[in-house]
Amino acid sequence: MLVADDDAATRELIAATLRASGYEVETAADGQAALDLSKDPVSFSLVTNGISGPREIVDVVRLETLFEQYKIRHCDFLKLDCEGCEFEIIMGSDAALMSRISRIVMEYHDHLSKEFSHRDLVQKLTTFGFSPVVYNSNGTYGMIAATR
Repeated sequence: MLVADDDAATRELIAATLRASGYEVETAADGQAALDLSKDPVSFSLVTNGISGPREIVDVVRLETLFEQYKIRHCDFLKLDCEGCEFEIIMGSDAALMSRISRIVMEYHDHLSKEFSHRDLVQKLTTFGFSPVVYNSNGTYGMIAATR
C-alpha cells in the first residue's frame, strides 16, 4: 500500500494504522515521490509557467476506472486530498462503487467549487450509507470522515 501526503504527521499516522492492520506500507511526501515509488503511475506532468506560478497537473482518472484497472473489489480506507476535485469524485460516483468502500477521509475545499459545498458531500455520503462527520472546518476548507 502506498500512502502519499505532504503532512508528515498525517502520513505517518495513516501508515502506522495500516501497518497495525497487517498491510505492507510505503510512504511518500509528495506526488512526484509517489510516482517514483509506484509500479504503474498515473500520467503526471509539471507546468512551470502557470498563471499563479508553478503548478502540478495530474490527468484525471475516475475512481471507478482506478478500481477496475487495479482489480480492487473492496477498499477498507480511501483518503481523498485532491484540491477541489473531491466534489466531482463523490458527487459523480454511483452507489455500487461506493458500497465497495468501508471508510473515507477527505479534505474538502468549498472555495474551489462554484456548484457544491461540503454539505453536498455530507448529504451524498449519507445516501451512500456512510455516517459522515465534518471536522477542522474553517469556512472554506476542512475534513470529512465517513464510516459505515
